[in-house]
Amino acid sequence: MPALQRVADELRAKLFMTLKAIVGETRFLLAVLRNVRRKVLSGFSAAKTLLSVALH
Repeated sequence: MPALQRVADELRAKLFMTLKAIVGETRFLLAVLRNVRRKVLSGFSAAKTLLSVALH
């Protein structure tokens, strides 16, 4: 029985590490997406400003 307990503990530890890694990756991807969106939006507003300046 103790061997089974050890296997269960190891599996639980592996699962926990995997979940932590997934959460970390997800946070990283969300941060990257947020960054990209900010860059795109600022680039868009800069282009809009240049366009309005060019048209006037």
